[in-house]
Amino acid sequence: KPKPGMRAQFEAAGKRHMDWHRQQKDTWAWPVWEVIAGDNTGSFVAATLNRHWKEFDNKSKFIEADVADYNANLAPHVESTVARFYLSQADMSRPPDTPAFTPFSEVLEFRVKVGAEPDFLHVMRKVHEAIQKTNWPVHYVWYELYLGGDHPTFVLVLPRQKWEDFKPLELPFPAMLEQAFGRLEADSLMKMLTKSIASQRSEIIMFRPDLSY
Repeated sequence: KPKPGMRAQFEAAGKRHMDWHRQQKDTWAWPVWEVIAGDNTGSFVAATLNRHWKEFDNKSKFIEADVADYNANLAPHVESTVARFYLSQADMSRPPDTPAFTPFSEVLEFRVKVGAEPDFLHVMRKVHEAIQKTNWPVHYVWYELYLGGDHPTFVLVLPRQKWEDFKPLELPFPAMLEQAFGRLEADSLMKMLTKSIASQRSEIIMFRPDLSY
């Protein structure tokens, strides 16, 4: 999160920091998004994706140098920072056919009740099955928060090419479930889902290729 009134300096410093990654020929990609709707509006998200734990051990010296450059360039313009690790849930994801980042993404965060994680995962895997069965026109990627926040938390990312893609689908979610499994099972799944969720929030993020590496 940039300091108030320092957005321009923050972005300029971010570009310098990514130039440092370029000069070091970093083998990890660092895409960056800007939060444009939700409680974190005005903040930025930088991520490295599809990493394995041992890679962090192998890159420890590089990470030290990375942090040093971050502290020299970006830190003076940053109000606060949060770091988190997420586990990819590929078995219940339906990513887009193209690996390129879309201009926008809708991000839904589900805080699940303690002890209700098995029920939540059961419902979401059944939803994934229903979407494939009905060919509901959506793509999505699931993540589970592993370290750095309140647990259990799951994050659903839905890529969007344009603003029109945010409009509700012609076939609503409950109707899609009913079409896939019938009324009784669909109602049962919706009740189980409702009971398992403690809270839910959403935001919109915009991909910033100019700030990415």
